[in-house]
Amino acid sequence: ATENGGLVCVVRDISERKRTERRLRDSEKLAATGRIAARVAHEINNPLAGIKNSFLLIKDSIPTDNPYYAYVDRIESEIDRIARIVRQMFDLYSPAYATVSTMELEIEIHNVVALLESIASSRDVELKLDVAPAGATVELPSDSLRHVLYNLIVNAIEASPPGSTVRVAARSSGDALDISVTDQGTGIPDELQPRVFEPFFTTKTHTPSGGLGLGLSISLGIVEAMRGTLDFHSDPQGGTVFHLHLPARLGNTEARHAPITEAPVR
Repeated sequence: ATENGGLVCVVRDISERKRTERRLRDSEKLAATGRIAARVAHEINNPLAGIKNSFLLIKDSIPTDNPYYAYVDRIESEIDRIARIVRQMFDLYSPAYATVSTMELEIEIHNVVALLESIASSRDVELKLDVAPAGATVELPSDSLRHVLYNLIVNAIEASPPGSTVRVAARSSGDALDISVTDQGTGIPDELQPRVFEPFFTTKTHTPSGGLGLGLSISLGIVEAMRGTLDFHSDPQGGTVFHLHLPARLGNTEARHAPITEAPVR
């Protein structure tokens, strides 16, 4: 109150503090979930390796004219899918980063897009790439960048209806790298958006990727370890855009693992 009987109100914007607190809670939750996932993956990995090796011996003994030969590739594909899930569970706890290397941005992104052309084609989705400036180079862990891009583009393909386009755009401005992956799907419902980066949260239970719900969680951890940010904007009328912002030059000492205090189970 003032001497004249007025009232003074002080308003403080705590939005950034709340966002920081939320990111910290998410990081702690991811670390705890990752430790559990790594232990489960460790228990699955050893018998799975035995199954795969035994199957390969059996596979070589089955003639191609056997009436059940058609199941051979199907079984091997499912074993490989389980192996991918196990690797994702390990990555959730301890993402592995390659040594920083200098790479041409357009070539690196094109290589990832080329890997996904068959998936996009099978769903009648077109992939379009736009990178500028031509010949731009970045210094980042290439395996980590490919891992994140692969996850984002796969998600965009699976969210897109037949006949639509997924656009991958990248801009390098010397110190910074900005990449966007845009789909033409129905968007992410408002009530689900706060949970998008939660480990094991997924809306893709009937998709070829298996719907484990680890892709975006792992990607976020990798991006933050590279001192970058990953966010998104979703519109039911215009699809979803994932934005990836990274330093264009990252020293090897900066490409660290996420800060987890306990060593992973091996």
